[in-house]
Amino acid sequence: MLERLIHTLEGLPCQPDRVVLLAVSGGMDSMCMADLFLRTGRPFEVLHCNFGLRGADSDADEVLVREWCVEAGVPFHVRHFDTSWYAAEQGVSIEMAARDLRYAWFALESASRGNAPVAVAHHADDNAETLVLNLLRGTGLEGVRGMSPARPLAQGGMLIRPLLGFTRAEIEEYAASNKIPFREDRTNAEDRYLRNKVRHQVLPVFREINPSFLQTLGHDMARFDEAARIVDAWYREHLPSGDRIPFAELFAAGEWRYLLYRLLRDRGFDPSVQEQVADMLSSGRQTAGHLFTGRLWRLALTADALVFEPVAVQDPGPWEIPAPGSYACGGYTLAVSLEPFSPGMPVRCPEGESLFDADLLSFPLQVRRWQAGDWLRPIGLNGSKKLSDLFVDLHFDRLKKEKALVLSGEGSHVYSLLGLRTDESVRVTEQTANVLRIRIR
Repeated sequence: MLERLIHTLEGLPCQPDRVVLLAVSGGMDSMCMADLFLRTGRPFEVLHCNFGLRGADSDADEVLVREWCVEAGVPFHVRHFDTSWYAAEQGVSIEMAARDLRYAWFALESASRGNAPVAVAHHADDNAETLVLNLLRGTGLEGVRGMSPARPLAQGGMLIRPLLGFTRAEIEEYAASNKIPFREDRTNAEDRYLRNKVRHQVLPVFREINPSFLQTLGHDMARFDEAARIVDAWYREHLPSGDRIPFAELFAAGEWRYLLYRLLRDRGFDPSVQEQVADMLSSGRQTAGHLFTGRLWRLALTADALVFEPVAVQDPGPWEIPAPGSYACGGYTLAVSLEPFSPGMPVRCPEGESLFDADLLSFPLQVRRWQAGDWLRPIGLNGSKKLSDLFVDLHFDRLKKEKALVLSGEGSHVYSLLGLRTDESVRVTEQTANVLRIRIR
């Protein structure tokens, strides 16, 4: 097993004289990995995560790993996490919380040592379990290509899996033959976790049908990975640029359903959103006005395009403008200035600017998001108009409507849809002495 590991390491991004960081939990797999690395003579350090989920058992795991490192003369590093708090704060499962916390720490430790590789003890059985879990949850090619022997970490290092070619049975035999100390996580025997159900109830049936099923799945995952690389190259070639993607450009790619799937998946949208959007596009149903919000992105459908916008935590307003100056309001910057009116001054503003008779307004000005029922009397219209109707005339999609800012008047009567329309009551005329200019960017 040692010779196979040495051969495996030669094909991974870890130079023989460069330190490797080993993620060691105290379980059999990672303790065997640590013992094997010690026998290779390569320099390494140990990282141990104490997630605080199993009380005294978690602390006993830490003690075992620490004592092994002291005896072996290997540097030991530990991080304690409040995993339950993090899971509740982020609204994720305990398993996902632990995963996020450990890999974030691994990335930091790697970066602090010049992007040293981090080794984890995933093996062939873990790979098969992950494949089955992905199929049960629903997956594309990404989920059936298997674990990668090496993948990038968040801040530039690499995560490596040197035991991926070994089975659990081989690791058990090595642990027994070499009297490797380890601690068994009692929750591994419980079937309340889906992975444990797959491990204890599903894979034994596979093994009964095909004793070599791990090798068979391994070969299949390698072929899936090759196919995924080909598809990824096609996707990069046909990937539309920008955050506004016309339907015509999407359809021109040929395999538009897959392109749509990747566009939405890569921005974190659930499969249900992917299916809804694909169904609307293929059936020719009305698309304008539909809005989908994910964790990181929002997607608005217009009559002819997909429009993506990053989700940002923004101050909902209202905002007070106490005097001329520059102000951040709802994702925009408002530049407010006063200037004397002079005959011949252009009063027709380009988009993004609004002019007012300054003597008909007074500081502090109030800026807010538009609300249902808002209305104004647009200059030159000779009548009032609801902003909701004005948005239709301006072909605003839902994202633009949500971001629209108004200059408050009295109640639902607003003085301006900033940067676009101004109310007759505050317009600049020949009798104007001073002009208030608002630029919105």
